[in-house]
Amino acid sequence: MSSCCNRACCGVCHFSIAIMLPASEQSHWIRISVEGRFPNRPHLHAGLEWSGLPFETRMKFDWYFRYRAALLQVEYPKGKVKINFGHQRETNPERLERLYNNRLVAKKATITKTKNRIAKAEELWDRLFPIEDDFNYQRAKIKLTRLENELSEMDIKTFIDPLAK
Repeated sequence: MSSCCNRACCGVCHFSIAIMLPASEQSHWIRISVEGRFPNRPHLHAGLEWSGLPFETRMKFDWYFRYRAALLQVEYPKGKVKINFGHQRETNPERLERLYNNRLVAKKATITKTKNRIAKAEELWDRLFPIEDDFNYQRAKIKLTRLENELSEMDIKTFIDPLAK
């Protein structure tokens, strides 16, 4: 058993992408369970579970999960029906790589927009003092530098150009 991140290997830590994913980009799970004591069935633990759902699917079909919980409540009227949900760590390497590539593309798009806005401001500048003294221009230049540094920190060699196919 190898120890790669001071824990037992999870199988994901060898993947070169180390990014925090927002909840909308993670896999989600939903668990509906019935708790309670039933005289006829003392060891009954009824429940339903779905896992590996995208966030959009979980939100879109929230009505369905509440409906299934209501059906369980009708089936076990003295039981307590609980709906639990959450997200799990993404382990699919293809999905992780696609998410990483999307972030690279978004970062490059933001850099291009910022460069275009700076170029347009330089072209249309008609005030008395030079543009380099303008506060908004300086902020835009700082933002551009920060974005380019963030892009250079990303592992560019894993980027796959989606238009090259």
